[in-house]
Amino acid sequence: MLAKLLKYEFKATARLFIPLYIALITFTLINRVVNTVESVQKAIGINIKTILSVISMVGYVVLIISISAITLIIMVQRFYKNLLGDEGYLMFTLPVKTWQNVLNKLIFAVFWTISSGLVTIASIIIISEMKDVSEILIEICNKINSFFGIAGFVSLPLVFILGISSNILMFYSAITLGHQFTRHKLIASLGMYCVVYFINSFILGILLLMLRYIPAVHDILEYLFNYSTSMHFKTNIIVLLISIYPIISLIGQFVLINFLLKKRLNLE
Repeated sequence: MLAKLLKYEFKATARLFIPLYIALITFTLINRVVNTVESVQKAIGINIKTILSVISMVGYVVLIISISAITLIIMVQRFYKNLLGDEGYLMFTLPVKTWQNVLNKLIFAVFWTISSGLVTIASIIIISEMKDVSEILIEICNKINSFFGIAGFVSLPLVFILGISSNILMFYSAITLGHQFTRHKLIASLGMYCVVYFINSFILGILLLMLRYIPAVHDILEYLFNYSTSMHFKTNIIVLLISIYPIISLIGQFVLINFLLKKRLNLE
């Protein structure tokens, strides 16, 4: 059933995102073409290039900002509408477990967040007329390999995805907590986001203090760093330590959301 949910969610969200991506790439190509319009400007004596550049660049910047904002809005709106709004009555009558509904929303929120970032980067590469993109990518890969080894090509993307997932669940946690109130649920959700953000920051601070001041933890870290002289081993230990916080945050918030939706669901 989870596969069916994923298929439905992809179709519903792709209708919103793909046209935006097409529009962004179109404006990117227009800007690229405008930058090459030199002969027309000289022929008629009007600074057409400047006029077209300003118009197309404004549209390009607006689209980039819009994609970032719309990604966040759709991510929040899909979760709220499908699970806590009118559609919640239908979603929770389906033979689907609560955690599957939450996981479904999370997977596509992460997917479209990463997709929006990649499309934006691609458009910047196109508009900046970078001719040595392949060389830059090879250099980045070489740097990753030199610092982290082959494991870095797995560990770094995983930490990145964990961080995105944790931040998305902060929004979902805030919305679910805010929905426990009978009135002013939007304001309550905004307030709950501040609370969730503070708690996450507090936990991160505690973990950093543990790493610095608790002797047992300090001894374990010292042992791990002295276990091998390999720089790859040490840098991957650092990546592992960095991933502890988003993993704790991810699990805690996922359990909280699942509990509230399963035991304290309020669709009124």
